[in-house]
Amino acid sequence: MPSAELTACGSGCPPQVYAVDRDADNNRILGEPGTISLTIVSARFAADGSGFSIGNGASFAPSISSDGNTLVFASQASNLLEVQTPGGGDLGDGDLIIADLTSKALHRAFESPAPSPGAHSHPHLSANSRVLVADSLVVDRLVGDPSVRGRHVVAASFNPSLSMADLDLGTVMVNIPGPEWFVNVVNMGPGSFVPASITTDDPDFAVSGGTCLDLAPVAAGQSCSVRLIFTPSAAGPLSARLTVAEAGFGAITLTAPLRGAGGEPALTAAPAGADLGSAVVGRTGDTTATFDITNVYFGPSTVASVRLGGADPKDFRVSRNGCAGDIAIGASCSVQVSFTPTASGRRTATLSVATSLGQYTSMLVSGDGVYAAQLLTPPSAAPGRDLGIGGTGFPANTGVIIAWNDGSGGAVLLTTDGDGNFLTYFPVALGQHPGPTVLVAQVPNGPSASSTIGVERLRRRSHVPSRAGG
Repeated sequence: MPSAELTACGSGCPPQVYAVDRDADNNRILGEPGTISLTIVSARFAADGSGFSIGNGASFAPSISSDGNTLVFASQASNLLEVQTPGGGDLGDGDLIIADLTSKALHRAFESPAPSPGAHSHPHLSANSRVLVADSLVVDRLVGDPSVRGRHVVAASFNPSLSMADLDLGTVMVNIPGPEWFVNVVNMGPGSFVPASITTDDPDFAVSGGTCLDLAPVAAGQSCSVRLIFTPSAAGPLSARLTVAEAGFGAITLTAPLRGAGGEPALTAAPAGADLGSAVVGRTGDTTATFDITNVYFGPSTVASVRLGGADPKDFRVSRNGCAGDIAIGASCSVQVSFTPTASGRRTATLSVATSLGQYTSMLVSGDGVYAAQLLTPPSAAPGRDLGIGGTGFPANTGVIIAWNDGSGGAVLLTTDGDGNFLTYFPVALGQHPGPTVLVAQVPNGPSASSTIGVERLRRRSHVPSRAGG
């Protein structure tokens, strides 16, 4: 096949793992000319998509999930992950790596307190990618029990992290369908999520559509939508629960509260929601959202409150409120919201603007919190001495592994403080190879930071014998 991945490898590199999509246009007809695509899996791709580095050791024994998005393989390459695994194992062993084919992200399948030898083989992935079975020669390291010896079969489970925002549909006329709203089911991985049923427990809140109703797998890093119409059957506040559920073994069920009120609408908002993008945890993002609130009542309306609620109200702030006081018929005012995430992942809140008579309109705001971890080190290190290092921008009260990226030496395990920082000493072994070496601080399957340190050459002391009587 004509492919940049194949051209880059040619015949001069070790065996690699590839994925061939036989239906790239998703029309369910396999093998049509021009619709077959090939991607290398055993490669490390640049974050900006500018290029990739092929594994410098053999990769083999792939196993793929039923949706074709998640794959596990064994590899003897040392350049695919940020921290190498120490050598060891039998001839057919390797480190086990899980690949997400959509994001091209790679991560180690078996995380232990310190990097363990890549002495695993024969990986098999379940259909939904949530269970991995393999055999391993270092089960004692994986389970933390030194009494376990020899090769054994081990299993690891992975459940995707999912989010679905709370939704408040505001005040709607009794027995009159309101506007259509939507909420997203966001899959942050690992593995896919396959909706099998989408329901509410109150017919006043009706599911009207959305891509989740396709009942297709939602891969890691992707989302599907659920559309809703609120038709209140009575005046006053009403509530329900939205449920999006899988079926079968290990099924995941996701629920979110729905709220609204029957009554005489007085305010409308445009837009009905906004995504404020990504921001570093603890820092205010560069993007703000501005909402125009219009009085649709038959008389002047008085704004009594502008409040944030929902799942993560502390992550958002009303940075400008121009809706205090009276709003004339047909007139508008504006409210601006900023985003300062308190944790990583998808963050959501509901902005509600209410009148003195109790009518209100709501807007859904969302954003993604990310960590910007940093490792602070001196420029050089001397063998046989401790190296003072620090870290910032990591998750709070979370375990961090610090080790050389080439797998040499030992590892330091520590826990960050309440602000996601740490200060510690890292021992530099007497036998540490001299020259530029990368030190990595990593949360297992989480953020990491690295720093290049010049390891000095070990200076040997010379001994000059003294002359007798001299």
